[in-house]
Amino acid sequence: MIGCGHAVGATGIMSTGEATLQLREEAGKHQVPITKGRAISHSIGGPGAAYAAIIVMANEEGLEKP
Repeated sequence: MIGCGHAVGATGIMSTGEATLQLREEAGKHQVPITKGRAISHSIGGPGAAYAAIIVMANEEGLEKP
């Protein structure tokens, strides 16, 4: 989040987008090895008043290598 400025409202959106890029293997230089095809993103908003968690999963076809 350092490169994104860690904007409070955008943190959860950014981490969800990053999880999606990782699962699609489109994350460029910051790509990590994919083994399970699952990711989780979470965010806390306001003074601890709101919490959200998102699980991103790829289907089996999404894990096949061309």
